[in-house]
Amino acid sequence: MTAVSLPQNDAESDKRVKALVAARGEYFYTFDKYPSLPMAAKLPKHESPPAEWSAVVNGDLKVAVSNALGADKEHGSFTGGLSARAHEIAAAMADFARHHSVMDVVNDLSGLILAGDMVRRASSVDDSREFFRTIPTPALADHIHDDAFFSRKAVCGSNPQILARVREAHQVHAVTDGHLAQVSPGDSIERALAEGRLFIADYAMLDSLDPNTLGGHPRYVLAPRVYYVAMPKDRSLRVFAIELERTPGSPVFSTGDGWGWEIAKTHASVADTIAGALYYHHARAHIVAEPMVLSLHRHLADNHPLSILMKPHFMGTLYINEIGFKTVFAPHGALDWFTGASRDSVRQMIVGL
Repeated sequence: MTAVSLPQNDAESDKRVKALVAARGEYFYTFDKYPSLPMAAKLPKHESPPAEWSAVVNGDLKVAVSNALGADKEHGSFTGGLSARAHEIAAAMADFARHHSVMDVVNDLSGLILAGDMVRRASSVDDSREFFRTIPTPALADHIHDDAFFSRKAVCGSNPQILARVREAHQVHAVTDGHLAQVSPGDSIERALAEGRLFIADYAMLDSLDPNTLGGHPRYVLAPRVYYVAMPKDRSLRVFAIELERTPGSPVFSTGDGWGWEIAKTHASVADTIAGALYYHHARAHIVAEPMVLSLHRHLADNHPLSILMKPHFMGTLYINEIGFKTVFAPHGALDWFTGASRDSVRQMIVGL
């Protein structure tokens, strides 16, 4: 094929057609991973990541393993005996460094580091701190009851796209001036709405998820609504109410509700993590891109202008998605225990975008 060229201008059109036929044989697809979505049936060999990327991941895995082993040494009842398997982890890391069986190594390490056999629950924030040995303790640990910190996460946390300005009164029918007055004395829902100062994080997408079980115990997945106001003077954002359940007449928690308020914020944080990781990031970044990557390779020659433009942006997409399918999103994988939702209902939520 010639240099950058559209099909009708390519002087070597026969080579172009043959290259595309070969690409379609390599980039074939399946609908088994997600219903109605064409996803890569098999990862092409040359889709493996560059050595620079592998080196970064290798370093991060070493940090994670070191952290897990350090926590396990003193608190084995939490991590499930990682130190007893240190030789397995070391062997897996050596294999990874040599770029052999990368997919299997990542799968095994993910299970060792993330899953473990948790035999008891953390009873305090201090218990959770014990997990962080070589990895810095998250800043949240020092602000777990701070409403201002919780509110700031809505803007500069990992999932700001859930936050939306309230446009209509029916969106805030469950909250009252009394809820708002606890953080903004003298303010009112009507005034804040008229001035465009009311905001909502509505986790309606989680309402379709079915809860699963863990260790024989039932799990819970809530789809809360979290209400915020931009303060009249400095326009800083403050949370003032949380509605955990979506049935009419369900309780609305506010800052004066003591531990009820703290529990409501915890449920809201869990919902934010699930929505941010699965609905916004996994579905709208990873999954929506994969059919486009496949289409590009199957229908656009390497010297097509759009192919040259898009390929750098798609680098590593198929590889990282394949790792996810074989670890986090595999049957009985990490997804089953860290979300509280069944794998099938999560898959349905993703394809229902």
